[in-house]
Amino acid sequence: VPLVTTFEKIAGDDVLLAKFVDSVMECVREYQLDGVELDWEHPTAESAAGYEKMVLALHDALEKEGKAI
Repeated sequence: VPLVTTFEKIAGDDVLLAKFVDSVMECVREYQLDGVELDWEHPTAESAAGYEKMVLALHDALEKEGKAI
């Protein structure tokens, strides 16, 4: 099942986005990862702004800990 609708929902809600980023960062720390890969296949014209918002939120969180996206 494609995750595009899930990502769209998360990116469209600031509370869900913050929880998502926090959860990703917990995994990054727990497993000592260098970064993450976001596999949001083919954002639509309507979801492109949400995609950018999610990528930037993850980038900011990772950058604060010296990680890469």
